[in-house]
Amino acid sequence: MKTEQTRALIERFLEARDASDRDTVASMLADDVVWRLPVGSGLGPYEGRDVVLDALVGGAGGTIFKLETMHRTVHQIVVEGGSAVVFLRNQAELVKGGQYDNEYAWHYEFEDDRVVSIQHYADTLNAVKQMGLLKH
Repeated sequence: MKTEQTRALIERFLEARDASDRDTVASMLADDVVWRLPVGSGLGPYEGRDVVLDALVGGAGGTIFKLETMHRTVHQIVVEGGSAVVFLRNQAELVKGGQYDNEYAWHYEFEDDRVVSIQHYADTLNAVKQMGLLKH
């Protein structure tokens, strides 16, 4: 894929995800898409369009975050060929109370105008501390 094509796709994908636009996000995911989360999260991988879609747009996140308060600030998008890396900050209110604030790097691979692979990286220690999941 050409870099310009991938840049347009990632921008459309991020816009749809931020708007919780399930139909657009679904149309941009390959049938066999795989989403790998940080190993320290203990979650995933998520495999297949429906599973990834549910996890990306609502899904389990709604049990942790008040999704209506989720705010993503994109710092930078780096695109080369069919790859896009997005550096961003996620902030939201937690369902259990309190605030969540963490930095992320998301790596997307595109083929034939669809996302085939997602890998994201985050400070999982920071995340579990904020969510109150860290056991002493």
